[in-house]
Amino acid sequence: MATFRKRGDKWQARVQRSGQSSLAKSFNTKAEAIKWARHTESQLDLGALAPKVAIPRLDRIVERYLTEVTPTKKGAAQELNRGRQIARTPLGSMQLDKITSEVLSKYRDGRLSEVSNNTVRLELALISVVFEQCAKEWGYKVNNLVKQIRIPKPGKPRQRGLRPGAEEALLAACAASSSATYLH
Repeated sequence: MATFRKRGDKWQARVQRSGQSSLAKSFNTKAEAIKWARHTESQLDLGALAPKVAIPRLDRIVERYLTEVTPTKKGAAQELNRGRQIARTPLGSMQLDKITSEVLSKYRDGRLSEVSNNTVRLELALISVVFEQCAKEWGYKVNNLVKQIRIPKPGKPRQRGLRPGAEEALLAACAASSSATYLH
């Protein structure tokens, strides 16, 4: 239903439908306002004019992902921490449609100055799967922009081995243990 009101020297037309946000526009004359309102109503009736869908922020989408998808994964605890960290960054407060490959590149470079390459790789991987979930399962029209940026190379693997003298110390501790009889 359309309503009209005079606001100063302009006429405002407002079209409202139940379950949708209202559409409003101002005109110089009431005739122009009526013409626009009739056209807008007919477009809504035909389904040609879809109401604008609010685009959520990344932190809201990450939180939804952490609630719905993460609990089904083996590494849920680590992913929860990683997702909450991403949500707290300035990137988390941006709407999905405002995130570009340039924004993600700046995020990557900023994080590389704070944390290791592998941490940034894992964060970008999580952002990537969140974008994929949005597009495939939740009906948002977003592209996976992580695929368009350079991913940092993995860091050097840590050396895991016994230090000199550690083997003897372990064997001595085992021999002194009360469960040493079970080892033979």
